Amino acid sequence: YVILVPVAVMVGTDVVTYAFGWSGAYSPTQILGLGAFVYSGFVLAAAIGQAYRPRLLLRTRTIAIMATVSIPATILYDLWTAFGDWLTISRFPPLAWSLGHVLEMQVPFTLVHLASSLIFVPIFGSLFLYLHAHGWPTAGPSPAGADDSGPD
Repeated sequence: YVILVPVAVMVGTDVVTYAFGWSGAYSPTQILGLGAFVYSGFVLAAAIGQAYRPRLLLRTRTIAIMATVSIPATILYDLWTAFGDWLTISRFPPLAWSLGHVLEMQVPFTLVHLASSLIFVPIFGSLFLYLHAHGWPTAGPSPAGADDSGPD
C-alpha cells in the first residue's frame, strides 16, 4: 500500500488534470514522459525506505534513522525528476534550457522537500511510534459486560 495508494492517487489526479485541460501547453507525450520519471522516482524513494524498514524496530532511534534516510532519497528523487523534466520538456523550444539550468531551478524545490522531510518524518514517526506502543486511543471505557477481546 505504501507505493500502490500514492501512485494510484497521482495517476488519478494527473488524468483528471489533463482531462479538464489544466495541463497547460504540454503535449500528452511530454506529460507521460515526465510522469514516468515522477512515478519511478517515487517508487525508488519508497523502495529505499522499505529497504530499511525490516531492520528497524519501532523506537525513538528509528525516527532519527528514517529522517536521515529521507535526505538522500529526497535528493535522488529531485535529481531524477529534474533530469526527466529536462529530457522530456525543458530542453526543447521554446525553453531550450540546459540540464544545468534545470538543476539550478530545482534547488528551491529540493530545499522545501528536504525541510518537509526533516519536519514530517519526525512528526508522523512519533505518532506511529506512540500508536505502536499504546494502540489507538478510544473515546472511553467499554460498556459493562461488553467483550472487547475481538472476534470469536
